[in-house]
Amino acid sequence: MKLKIYYILLLFAVGCTQQPKQNKETKAAQQTTNTKMDQAIFKKKVVIILAKEMDDASGQINIQDFVQDGKPFIPVFTSLEKFDESTRGQLKNPKIEIDGILLLSILHGNETLRVNPSLEDETFFPADALIAAYKEDIIKLTEALKASKAK
Repeated sequence: MKLKIYYILLLFAVGCTQQPKQNKETKAAQQTTNTKMDQAIFKKKVVIILAKEMDDASGQINIQDFVQDGKPFIPVFTSLEKFDESTRGQLKNPKIEIDGILLLSILHGNETLRVNPSLEDETFFPADALIAAYKEDIIKLTEALKASKAK
């Protein structure tokens, strides 16, 4: 199991190192330019990697996270095509397409989301900022889910 995780991390690390080198200032600026337009990604469906196959009976989603340079992140993709491009078909973990607001509703807030890792449009988002930005949408979704369960 450790070998498989190491291999997956290596794939992401290799993908990241093959991009043009950016200095720390450029990377930091990129991370702080998350506009509302960028955040709109989460108003649509996104693709996430699962740690293991979903058990439909439990309804539990186990999201796979990764570590790069000692910092954990959750990779999120804007489409299946972006997933394939980023992983180059090397990652065989199960993946699902999920509503972005639903994804935000199940996060704790201390995560970092890395959208389209190792691709040209890669963007970083602190989960707490996204949860705050979409608080009303998350509340509406949670209430709708509770109402549908009550039926």
